[in-house]
Amino acid sequence: QGDDLLLLRYLNEPYRIVYDTIKVIDDDSAIGVMHLGDFPNSMEFASFVMERHNYPFEKMSVADHHAIFNHARTRAPGAGDLAGDWEGRLVFLADPNVSLLNQVNPVLFRLSFETVDGKTRARYRFGLASRDSDVDFTDDFVRLSDGTGFQDEIRMIGPDMMIGKWVSPELDALLLRGLQHYLEPGRGRFSFYYVLNRV
Repeated sequence: QGDDLLLLRYLNEPYRIVYDTIKVIDDDSAIGVMHLGDFPNSMEFASFVMERHNYPFEKMSVADHHAIFNHARTRAPGAGDLAGDWEGRLVFLADPNVSLLNQVNPVLFRLSFETVDGKTRARYRFGLASRDSDVDFTDDFVRLSDGTGFQDEIRMIGPDMMIGKWVSPELDALLLRGLQHYLEPGRGRFSFYYVLNRV
């Protein structure tokens, strides 16, 4: 009693007989009561809790990945930043607002970096399969290549987190439409997006 509340009235039928009172608890939470009747003479019908849709960083959407990968605060890592083992999670969710699939992206691969005699190499482990890659340092990202035509581009978010993408060479126009959610914005390359956490 005595707290500020939001009064939500519905204007369309059949919901006009209902209104809600909502109390904001903090930036991410609110509680409410659904009432039957006209304000303020009504009957409490149900109570509810609302939480802002919030998901762990590693479970970001493809749009989040694009924004973070291209953000000015991310940078190209150096050899010292890469050293060691990393766990990778794929980022594949196109629209987190209409799906619960953002909770389904377990660690799928490991990536290890080692520098010997000034030459940095990478080794992927994906289940039982593994492969080695050459590591090239650019001003924008670290590029991993293995002669298949596909390459990885990786940027540093923080000391224990990196963000990357595995990209194809340019694709035929017939394939582009079916792969629209997995194409880099403005480019005709198929991409798998991922986040790496230091082990």
